[in-house]
Amino acid sequence: MKEPCGISSRKGNSSVLILLESEKVIGVLKDIGCDPRLEFSKLAFEENITGVLNLAHIPFTLARASVWRQRFTSLFAAEKIRSLNKVELGGDLTDELVREAEISAIARLSQEWLEPEKRNDFSGLIVKELLSAAEDKDYESGISELLRQLCIMVWTAFEVLASDVIRLTLNERPHLVMRLAESKEFKNHFSGGALLDGLSNLDFDMSKSIGDYFVSQVNLDSLPKIRSVISRIFDDGAMDQGLKNPQIYNLNAKRNLIVHRRGVIDEKYKAATSSSQAVGEKLVLDANMISSDLELVISLANTLLDVSSQRLCDST
Repeated sequence: MKEPCGISSRKGNSSVLILLESEKVIGVLKDIGCDPRLEFSKLAFEENITGVLNLAHIPFTLARASVWRQRFTSLFAAEKIRSLNKVELGGDLTDELVREAEISAIARLSQEWLEPEKRNDFSGLIVKELLSAAEDKDYESGISELLRQLCIMVWTAFEVLASDVIRLTLNERPHLVMRLAESKEFKNHFSGGALLDGLSNLDFDMSKSIGDYFVSQVNLDSLPKIRSVISRIFDDGAMDQGLKNPQIYNLNAKRNLIVHRRGVIDEKYKAATSSSQAVGEKLVLDANMISSDLELVISLANTLLDVSSQRLCDST
């Protein structure tokens, strides 16, 4: 994505969220190629990203509906006045004429939305509506909560994809599990009681289920774990570099802070991210951050699906 999928306008301490580029984001997702065995994982990722976009669009959708409603009311009134020419002086409009006026107003509104100049006018009114709403403290609080949930959803989309891809790759190429079993970090999961319990749960046949066993034993809910497993299984420089990007680290840290501390900055978060915010402050997010994180996650997903597809096609 060369263009951001969101813009943020701040007015005082208020934030206004407008996401307008969902078609471009979905287009990028559709263009991501992968091995057919990974198609379900890719589709699940697309659904999760679509959920992010749908939620992010709520403020814009509500503002647009308000602007449309106001414009329709004006057009409807004008059409009803025009319809008075069809009734006797001093008479009232019939239900049929009112319905005709309503249909004409809807048609005019639809036509205006399609005209570039009029559409620009609508865009200005929508932004004005959002900025006006941002003066309300309850609205500001709602937008802040919305941004926090979007942050969580963006990280979760990547976390779920990573877990799915790791599980499926190990199931299809079980010999790769030796790269994990030989590491200090994961070797305990392949010995003793844990292994026996896993074998029992899988009817003592892990030939096509070693990935299921591994993800049931290792909770892949943090970037360090995901990065460690992916590095060992795929051994791909581009993927490793992507997962070392400070931005993905910060996204994971923001997600954890929101989930565990309701977004209140603590010493641990501040030290880990070099945040300029003070301890005790509420984490400040804006639409540009969400847009940038979304772009990064989609890029990482593209790389992950690519390297996994390559691994599934070889036996090394």
